[in-house]
Amino acid sequence: MRNLPALLPKGSLLILNDSRVLASRLLGQLPTGGAVELLLLEPTGEASTWRAIGRPMKKLHEGTIIDFKHGLSATILAKSPHIDDDIPQVTVRFSLNDAAMNQWLSHYGYIPLPPYIKREDPLPAGQSPDTARYQTVYADEQGSVAAPTAGLHFTNELLARLDRARIERATVTLHVGGGTFLPVRSSSIEG
Repeated sequence: MRNLPALLPKGSLLILNDSRVLASRLLGQLPTGGAVELLLLEPTGEASTWRAIGRPMKKLHEGTIIDFKHGLSATILAKSPHIDDDIPQVTVRFSLNDAAMNQWLSHYGYIPLPPYIKREDPLPAGQSPDTARYQTVYADEQGSVAAPTAGLHFTNELLARLDRARIERATVTLHVGGGTFLPVRSSSIEG
C-alpha cells in the first residue's frame, strides 16, 4: 500500500467506498432472563422498524419483547423469509424513534466485528476503540454491518501522498449488508 501513489498513473481516479459501520450489534435480555443478540441489517422503511438476524432464533417469537437497557426495548413483529436457508431473520420495532435510535446505537450498540477479531469483553460503541478502528479513515455515510475491509489499509498520510501524486479521488456509498456473513456455497463464482 505504501507504494500505491507511485504505482498509479498520474491522472488516475481512485473510487473509495465511504460507507460507515453502524454499531448494529445489540445485546439484550428476554422477559425470562435469557440473553439474546440482534444484528441489525437495515431499516424496513416503517418508523422504528428493522430487519435483523437474531440469536438464539428459537427464542424469538412474534410478540416477544427484548430489553436492551438504557431506555431501549424491541418487539419481535415477525420472523421473515431467510436471507439464505441457514440464516433466518426477524422484523423488530424499537421503542425509540429513528433519531433517538441512532443516538442510542452510537452510545450503547456494539460494533459488529468479524469472528476472527476476538474481544473478551466487548465495549459498547461509546467506549470502544473499535468504533474508530473498524472504519475506513474516509467513512462518512452510516449503514454497513461490516467494514469495506479493502479500505482499512488507507491512512490519512497515504491519502495525502495520493493527493501530492495528483491521483484524483471520488467516493461512492455501497453499504455492506448481511450477505457478507453468508458462506460461499458455489464451487464457481461465474453464472
